[in-house]
Amino acid sequence: YLQVVANNSNNLPLTRRDDPELGKMVSSLTSEEYARKSAAFVPADVRVIGGNFTKYGRVWDLPTSDEYNASDGAQEPGRSYGGACSNAMLKVLYDAANDATDVAQEMAVSDALFDDDEDESEAADTSEQIDLNRQSTYASIDLNDHSNPSTITWADLLRKMKAEIREIEYAQAPTITTTRKMDMNKPFSLVPENFSATTGKKRALLVGCNYTNIAGAELKASHDDVRSMKDYIVNVHGFTEDSELMTVLIDDDTHKHPTHWNITEAFKKLSEESQPGDAVFVQFSGHGGRVLDSPIDAEAESYDEVIVPSDYATSGLVRDTLIFKTLLAPMRYGVTVTILIDCCDTGMMLDLPYAWTTRNERSDAVAKMTHNDDFSFVRFLKVVKTLY
Repeated sequence: YLQVVANNSNNLPLTRRDDPELGKMVSSLTSEEYARKSAAFVPADVRVIGGNFTKYGRVWDLPTSDEYNASDGAQEPGRSYGGACSNAMLKVLYDAANDATDVAQEMAVSDALFDDDEDESEAADTSEQIDLNRQSTYASIDLNDHSNPSTITWADLLRKMKAEIREIEYAQAPTITTTRKMDMNKPFSLVPENFSATTGKKRALLVGCNYTNIAGAELKASHDDVRSMKDYIVNVHGFTEDSELMTVLIDDDTHKHPTHWNITEAFKKLSEESQPGDAVFVQFSGHGGRVLDSPIDAEAESYDEVIVPSDYATSGLVRDTLIFKTLLAPMRYGVTVTILIDCCDTGMMLDLPYAWTTRNERSDAVAKMTHNDDFSFVRFLKVVKTLY
């Protein structure tokens, strides 16, 4: 891995993560050269969905890690639901599945009405089949072990999530960042089309922080977000609750807590055990945001995106550079990784080389991924150097 990165470490683009004065990326790379560097730095096929906070000002106005206080972002006006992305995403996906089932039901009824040779018993059988189809929308749908029951595209998923998030008054724009330039108009799925249960496994890490022991920072729904998402990935996408393949970190009385150490170790375990052909899903629900300083480069006038573990007051924040170091850089080529980062109020984005956002998107525009102006190869090259 280090040798591959070294071979692709020349002529790196510069972005505003390297210099806040830069408006857009400065690069002389062709699209193919950019794609090769992306694959070199992050070998796995990674997709991250998160909420891009729409009210950030100048980078210098951000708090440092010492100044960060989770209680500053515990509530939106009149709201205290934890994050917004998990609920919005699940509502959109279930609504889309329900709509698809209704269409299938109407078509089946129409076929029955116009079939002159069908007798009453056959009509009854059709009715039973229609009901079964509706139930199977929410039951375990595992088509040839690759599980892609969704009829909604990635772009429409994020667009409809935006409408749901606006309705509950969060200042976030759903955004996706990736390591490959993907077609946003393909059906959403957590599992690749070529997934095979004989050679691949479905792995999951679900993290929910309610911060019940931190006065003023408490959230109400992060645990519920995890439980709801677990039901979805198990029943719809065929993930297993086997503890060897699914890790759940929740700050309650029954689960291992989402401390800095436990989250980091879970990232390491996931990247070490995942093999080519595997499908991986990671969810974080809790506090997150940006801090001004970066331990990777003390002189850089930029910021780190962070998620907040349950013991952040004593153990510190989990920075995007640490996520890259423990989860993304070691993840093998051939693994498909989907990450949902659901942070209340300020959101959090784990920036990767490609991005598409709903923030200023026109309703009539074609969804197309572009190079991400907020991703820095340079800062992550510094992270890679700390691996060895």
